[in-house]
Amino acid sequence: MLSGKYNLQQPDKVIRLPKTLTEISGLADLKNGRLAAIQDEKGILFVINVETGEIESTDEFGKNGDYEGLTIVEDNIYCVESTGKIHEISLTDKTKVPEKYKTWLSSKNNVEGLCYHKTSNSLLLVCKEQSGRKKHKKSVRGIYAFNLQTKKLKKQAFFNISETEIGQMLDDDMCGYFQPSGIAISPINNKVYIISSVGNAIAVYSEAGQLEQVLSLSNIHFTQPEGIVFDVDGTLYIANEGRGSWGNILVFQHFKN
Repeated sequence: MLSGKYNLQQPDKVIRLPKTLTEISGLADLKNGRLAAIQDEKGILFVINVETGEIESTDEFGKNGDYEGLTIVEDNIYCVESTGKIHEISLTDKTKVPEKYKTWLSSKNNVEGLCYHKTSNSLLLVCKEQSGRKKHKKSVRGIYAFNLQTKKLKKQAFFNISETEIGQMLDDDMCGYFQPSGIAISPINNKVYIISSVGNAIAVYSEAGQLEQVLSLSNIHFTQPEGIVFDVDGTLYIANEGRGSWGNILVFQHFKN
């Protein structure tokens, strides 16, 4: 059982996605039974009906690239590329040209996930590869905060992820096998959930960056987990790339008792 009371051994629902989302890479909650999604090759925003799994609409916001993370803050949706470039797209004004923000991160850092941190009014970017501007231990991955007021990415890490520490909690050698592919913050307890498609695992941190729990994920359900998000009620959604088959979104209800 995962912290926050989720049974990740058996999803409550599996949403099979159309082939256009075989390479799904990021999720965001639009509320009212809809999720926003991106795939990692085209700058297109997809709106998915959670009940039917159908794509209700598409909106092109950028050229072809490597799009990895998605999150929503009020009336704007933010998308991050693996290079660290952030796109700001208005959800209410379709005539508004999307804003783009360059950060000091690059493809060497390989940004893979994005979420909103309400306390600091920042976007959190999680890196799959090199941490920071300079090379660090390969077993360390960084999370960095993009301040939404200044539109600048802080140089100091919000906190770091240690593969060694994760491996010790799993009683396993995880070095090279925990490379973040998604990040989300629970509305229930403000815990930070980080998922890794490499090694198939999920790590739960306190808001202050203390590792609290790690859980290995079954290959049966988690073929290649890339996107993760919570809705306002705490329901957890995890998106899998198709790996030559259909992509899907796994739905896990939050146990209140």
